[in-house]
Amino acid sequence: MTTREQLQALIRAEIDRQRPVAVARRTLELLVEAAIRRLDAPPGYQVVDRDGRPRTRTTAGEVQPLTLGDLVDELRRQHPTLFLPPAAAGPAASAPAARDWIVVDPAPRPGTPAPARPDRTARLKETVRGLGARLRRPPPEPAPPEAAALRSPRPRRARG
Repeated sequence: MTTREQLQALIRAEIDRQRPVAVARRTLELLVEAAIRRLDAPPGYQVVDRDGRPRTRTTAGEVQPLTLGDLVDELRRQHPTLFLPPAAAGPAASAPAARDWIVVDPAPRPGTPAPARPDRTARLKETVRGLGARLRRPPPEPAPPEAAALRSPRPRRARG
């Protein structure tokens, strides 16, 4: 495995730890790859800003280089829709997650009556009522008397 492939594997692992939305995974990988520079020294990368200067963070008064984890945390804060909500600890984690792109009605409770079904025959009768009148051709309008004088005789066929 080349150093580039190793770095890509590190990036994927860090992004997976933050639980991205499936369709955003490749976009996040590209964003992280654009913000790092490969190095021969450990950890094998350096997080840089848009001008190529190394990015740092201050922890307990000590300046440290930004890590992949810090970079992905920053992306999570900047673009929260690219990530799933944090996993809840405890029994709530076993509950199925709500789907935000479709509304699924819960199953009716055993004691509640079913909603009344629409009467199809009544709807059909209402639709058919007046259908004959709507489909009937309108009566032809009488031609004005001067239009009758302008008619040309039918051309005769040549026999032969």
